[in-house]
Amino acid sequence: MRLSPLALLLLAACPAPPKSAPGPQPPDIRMEQVTLRTFQGSQAQAVLTAPTLELSRSGGTFTLWDASVRLEAQGLTIDAPRVDGSLTGGVLHGSGGLVARTDQGAQATTPSATFDRTLGPQGGASSDAGVRLEDPRFTLEARGFQVDFAAETATFDAPVTKSR
Repeated sequence: MRLSPLALLLLAACPAPPKSAPGPQPPDIRMEQVTLRTFQGSQAQAVLTAPTLELSRSGGTFTLWDASVRLEAQGLTIDAPRVDGSLTGGVLHGSGGLVARTDQGAQATTPSATFDRTLGPQGGASSDAGVRLEDPRFTLEARGFQVDFAAETATFDAPVTKSR
C-alpha cells in the first residue's frame, strides 16, 4: 500500500497516543490471615491480627488491612482499617478511623494515629486528628492526644470538651 504525501503529513501531525501513567506497583509479598505475637521473655506483649499484610522488599514498608492489635499489659484492643509501617522504623501509622477499647469499658475513636516505639520504654501513641473518648463515667473530645504506655498516661490537646 502506498500512502500519498498528504496522508504521510497528516499521520506525522497526529499526536502520539498518551502513555498510560504507571499505576501503583503491586506488593512484592502478600500474606493472608496473619497473626504476629511479640514477647518479653515468655510473656505476650502484643498480638496483631490482619486478614492481609502487603510487604515491599525494596523499602521494607508494609501495609496491614483491617488490623487488630491487642496490648495485653494495657488491657487494650485497637482496630484500624489500614496500618502502614516500616520493618526497621518502629513507627506505625493507622488510618481510616481507629477504634480503641479497654477492658474497663472505655472506647476511643480517632481518624488516624501514630505509634512510635521510641516514645518511652514501651512506646507511645499520638494523633492531632481529633479524638473522642467515651467512658462509662464521662465523654471527652479533644483536638489530639499523646499516650505513654509505660507510664499509663494520656494527655489531651486543647480544646477539651468533657460531659456527664
